[in-house]
Amino acid sequence: MLRVLVVDDHPAILRHVRTWVHSTHIAEVVGTESDPTAAAGAWEALRPDVVLCDVHMPVLDGVELCTKLRQEHPDAAVLLFSAREDATVRSRAARAGATGVISKTASPAELAEALQRAAGQVP
Repeated sequence: MLRVLVVDDHPAILRHVRTWVHSTHIAEVVGTESDPTAAAGAWEALRPDVVLCDVHMPVLDGVELCTKLRQEHPDAAVLLFSAREDATVRSRAARAGATGVISKTASPAELAEALQRAAGQVP
């Protein structure tokens, strides 16, 4: 099972994403963080296989968090998720070192594949 840390500033979304990850049958949520500024510390404590992070958050958005996390921990795998997908977000995410961007409406199978890709496993 892949170990996933979920970062989103909305508690209801954190609960939804926990269920979404569980529905893949290949991953488990080992931690959640509603404060993106505390996510690096959570990564250090949990050492997940993948950080699944919302793009749009106040104070520190997901792309900025990815940049910070990858600077401090180059081996951190970050998969971003968003309700709004556009080329600008994908471009920013790639420059930040994210393994990808997935839609919040993706199926469990699509999420499973993206998580496996992020973790360096072949689906």
